[in-house]
Amino acid sequence: MTTATLFCQSCGMPVASEEVHGTEHDGAKTDKYCTYCYQDGAFVQPDLTLKGMIEASIPYMVEEGMDEQHARELLQHQLPGLERWRGQQREADKDNDSGAVAAFSQPIVEPLVKQLDAFSIAGLAGVTANEAERGPDAKIAKLWERFWQQDQLQSLFSSGDEPHVSYGCYSNYSDGVNGSYQITVGCRIGSEQDVPEEWTRVDLPASRYAIFTSRRGPVVEVVVELWQHIWEWAETGSYKRTFTGDFERYDVRSANPNETVVEIYIAIAP
Repeated sequence: MTTATLFCQSCGMPVASEEVHGTEHDGAKTDKYCTYCYQDGAFVQPDLTLKGMIEASIPYMVEEGMDEQHARELLQHQLPGLERWRGQQREADKDNDSGAVAAFSQPIVEPLVKQLDAFSIAGLAGVTANEAERGPDAKIAKLWERFWQQDQLQSLFSSGDEPHVSYGCYSNYSDGVNGSYQITVGCRIGSEQDVPEEWTRVDLPASRYAIFTSRRGPVVEVVVELWQHIWEWAETGSYKRTFTGDFERYDVRSANPNETVVEIYIAIAP
């Protein structure tokens, strides 16, 4: 059994000790799932949906001190990337309460593929991982909050290389979708432009990108939906991700958080 911290690929909880590991048919411990989700080679709740897992997980995160809305947003962003849920068609629970997941059923167009020149982004940065974003130490939402509070970044946002365009950039991946990465929230800058000491500069290389465009809707819903589509596409599509740097791009279509259109650029091999 590896000594690295593992995360259940069903609920996302850390599988830190031997007794928390799930078991296979022969009683052997598995690194993939926790005992609360997986026992004797099968899921404890085989009919559980992604929506059901999200709702079941929220109370535990609230007990840890997170408010319910934040917990829901994090779970909606992170759980679809876990192995159990990848490729699953999102649907409402059997009680027909489909309102919370209605956005998931909306069609998303296939990506546009485009070559972009090298460019740079500067802003506030931190190192995180998909699993870490589920807990109280989640960094992405906090970085966005700080971004909107910084006068210098707001000045750049309004008058920089791309006025009124912000970026959420994912770079320095340690192990693709499974490991840590750097998240930088900021704006595009010139190649020779100086930035404040507390900012981080990310130089993205010239690359080919698959560009995904969301439908119009609440920002949390459409971003989660779009990333789920990307995870599914990455497993079945004909393009290979390079992980040299991916980014969410928010332009004037994102001015209203309840009526947002966002683009996500995924670096792919030539």
